[in-house]
Amino acid sequence: MLKKNNNKIITIWMLFIAFMTLLRVVYSAGYTYEYIVNAGMDDQWMVSQAYSILGGQWLGPYSHVTLIKSVTYPIMLAFFRAISMPYGMGVGLFTVAVSFIFARAIKPEVKNVFLRGIIYLVILYSPFGFLSITSARIYRNSVSHWMALLVIASIIGIYYRRDYSLKGLWKWILCEAVSFMMFWELREDHIWILAFVVPASIILAIYRIFHKKGLIKSLIGVAIPFVAVVIMELGIATINYKHYGVFCLNDRSGTYCAKVVSLLYKINDGGIHDQSIWVSSDALTLAREASPTLDSLGDGLDYNWNYWKVVTMYGNEVPGDHAEWALRQTVMDAGYYKDAVTTNEFYKKIYEELKAGFDSGMLKKKKGIFLSSQMRPFNKDDMDMAWKLTRKVVPKYAGYDTNGMYVAYTTYGMDENDKSLFENMLLMNITEQYIPENEEITDYGAYVTASYNRFIRANLDMIWKIYKKLAVFLNYISIGAFIFMITSMIFELKRKEFYSLYAFLLTGGIIILLYAYTFMICLWGLWMTTDINSPVYWFYGSSGPMLVQVWRILCLTYLINRVTKIYQNKKVKSKQEEKEEAARPDDAVTISKDMDFESGEV
Repeated sequence: MLKKNNNKIITIWMLFIAFMTLLRVVYSAGYTYEYIVNAGMDDQWMVSQAYSILGGQWLGPYSHVTLIKSVTYPIMLAFFRAISMPYGMGVGLFTVAVSFIFARAIKPEVKNVFLRGIIYLVILYSPFGFLSITSARIYRNSVSHWMALLVIASIIGIYYRRDYSLKGLWKWILCEAVSFMMFWELREDHIWILAFVVPASIILAIYRIFHKKGLIKSLIGVAIPFVAVVIMELGIATINYKHYGVFCLNDRSGTYCAKVVSLLYKINDGGIHDQSIWVSSDALTLAREASPTLDSLGDGLDYNWNYWKVVTMYGNEVPGDHAEWALRQTVMDAGYYKDAVTTNEFYKKIYEELKAGFDSGMLKKKKGIFLSSQMRPFNKDDMDMAWKLTRKVVPKYAGYDTNGMYVAYTTYGMDENDKSLFENMLLMNITEQYIPENEEITDYGAYVTASYNRFIRANLDMIWKIYKKLAVFLNYISIGAFIFMITSMIFELKRKEFYSLYAFLLTGGIIILLYAYTFMICLWGLWMTTDINSPVYWFYGSSGPMLVQVWRILCLTYLINRVTKIYQNKKVKSKQEEKEEAARPDDAVTISKDMDFESGEV
C-alpha cells in the first residue's frame, strides 16, 4: 500500500515537472526580444550569416566582416529555421535540454527524485536565463551561459561516474565532446572554460589510472573532447579555405590582419592615455611613418578614424578594439577586400613593415603583459583594478543584483525590409512598436503592445524577486557548507577517507573558474567601464550567475548528503545498541549493596 502511494506521489511530481517545463518553453516562445538591425557586426551579422548558411553559401560573399566571428550561433539559427522551429521555442527547448542534462549529471550524488526535480526547476527558471541584456538579444551571448553549463554538466556527469567503465561513460564523454565543440566555436574568448575543463580532465585521468581502469582507456576518455575540438577547428578552417582561400577559423586571430592589429596595440607613443585607448592617434601616426603601405590608405584612414572617435578623458580618440574596425573599414573602402587572399597579402605587407619598425627601434613597445594578441598590454595597476572589481562583481552575480533581469525591449531603427529579414529567419511576428533610431526611451515597458508579453514580464519579474530573496539565505548556507566540507576533508584524510576531498575538488574547481572568469571580464572591460553597476559585466559575463548557482547546488547537495549520512549512522548505531541490549542475558545473581567484596560473603 505504501509503495502504491509513493508511486502515485512520484507520478504527480513528474506531471508537475512536465507542466513547469512546458510553461518555461511558453515563456521563451513569448519572450519580448530585441531586434537590433543596425548592428552589422553583432545581431544583424548573426542573422545574415544564418541566411548564407541556409543558402549553402557558408558565410556569404567575402567582405571585411565575413570572417570576424565564430559560427556556432549562426549555425544554431539556421538549424532552427531549417526545421521550421520558431527561435523562441528553439531556445526554450535548448534550455530545457541543458537543465535536464545537468539534473541527470548529478543523479549518482542526488538519488532522491524530488530533490533532483527541484534542482532541475531551479536551473530551468534561473534568472540568468531571462537577463534582458543577453537573452533578449538575437546574439550569441543569449545562449553562451547555457552552452557553458552544458560543458560543465557533462564533466560533472563523468566525475560522479568516475568508477564506471569506459563503455559506461561513453554517453557523457560524447556529450562533453559535442558541447565543448559548440561552446568553443561560440565566442572568441572561449579560453576561460579551460580553467575547469583541463584540471578536471587531469584529475579524472589520474583517478582512473590509479584505480586500475586502464592507462590507455583512461587517457582516451579524457582526450576525446579535446580531439573533437581540434577536428572541428580543422574542419572549419578547411571550409574557410575552400570558400575564401585562407586557412583560419576567423580573421581576427588567424590572419595577417590579426597580426597587424596586435602590433598596433603594442605601439608606445610616449604619452599617457586613458586605459580605454588601445591605439592613440599619435600611435597611428607613428605606425603610418613606419609602414608606407598603411600610410597609402591616405584620407580614407583619416575619415574612418574620425568616424570611430569618441570624446574620452584625454580628448577625441578611438576607444578599445574599435581601432580594428576603423582599419578594416578603410581597407574595405580601398578595395582590398575583393578576396581573402588579396586582403591577407595587403595586411602581410603592413605587418612586415611594422615589425621592421619595432626591430629597428623606430617603434617602441608598450610595457605590460600581453595576455592576447587582440588586447592591449596590462600592467600591475590594471590587474589590481580588475581584481578589485572582481571581488565586487561576484557578490552581485551571487545575489542576482541587477535591474535588467527582464526589461521589455522593442526594436531599434527597423523598416519593413529589416522586419521581414528578422521575421523570416526567426519565424516570429514582430508586434512591438518601433523605437526610432537615436530616440531616447526611458520606459521600454510602455512600448510593449501585446498583453501576452506583459503577462510573461510580470511572471518573470516575480521569479527574479523570489530568487533574489532566496539567494541571500542560500549564499550563507552554501558558504557554511563549503567550510564544513573543508573541515570534514581534513579529518577524513586522517582516516584515509576521500568523499569530502572529491567534493572539494569539484566545488573548488567551480569557484576558481568563477573568479578567473569574472577577473577576465573585468580586466578586458576596463576600457569600457569600472562601474560595477554597468550592464557590461552582465552582457559579457552572463556565465557568472550560472557558475554561482552551480557552486551553490554542489555545496548544498554535499551538505544534505553529509547530514543524511550522519543521521543514518546514528540511527543504525541506535538500533544496534537496542539489539545488543535485547540479546544480553538476565543476571543470574542479584548483587546486593551490602556484599562483602573481600570475603565474598553477603
